[in-house]
Amino acid sequence: MSCGDGAHGPRVYDWVSTPIRARFPHRQRGWVLARRNITTGELAYYVCFGPRGTRLRTLVRTAGARWAVEESFQTAKNEVGLDQYQARRYDAWYAHITLAMAAAAFLTIIRATENAEAATQVTKGHHRKGDADGLIPLSANEIRRLFATLILTVRRTAAHILAWSDFRRLCCRRARDSHHRKRLERHGSYEPPKQ
Repeated sequence: MSCGDGAHGPRVYDWVSTPIRARFPHRQRGWVLARRNITTGELAYYVCFGPRGTRLRTLVRTAGARWAVEESFQTAKNEVGLDQYQARRYDAWYAHITLAMAAAAFLTIIRATENAEAATQVTKGHHRKGDADGLIPLSANEIRRLFATLILTVRRTAAHILAWSDFRRLCCRRARDSHHRKRLERHGSYEPPKQ
């Protein structure tokens, strides 16, 4: 039985459930759900709770939804640095996590919007470049790359680059002159190097 589609197609396993013999609140029940990989024989177990009479297919579909949650957290770790924090205080940790989750939400909204628009255009008979080529939907990683390249990258002209170089070198000269002046004040005989 399939618990949903994965990256490589349907995730098909052998499933079995058995009720947990314990007291639960009114009309509730617990199960141990076992999953066996058809090719490797690897076993995995889940503890499930729900209304009495819940069918095996519903338990399997619910267990399969866990994969999407794990994928979302993995994407947030890889793409927006959810797990890349070094905080000593709670407020610093909280700020990092909040910004990372906002960035993850931004990527998710862009991906969902773009993929919905692509599906609508294909349904209406309009094909954007790539739809007929069989491209996969945009991933969070690809959206992040496009955003960084198209939006965050500042385009600079040669004149701007040269002016920035002149500004940096002027600041360095002022700093050097200031250091030399201080030394001259301390050691009256020191002469700054001539350029």
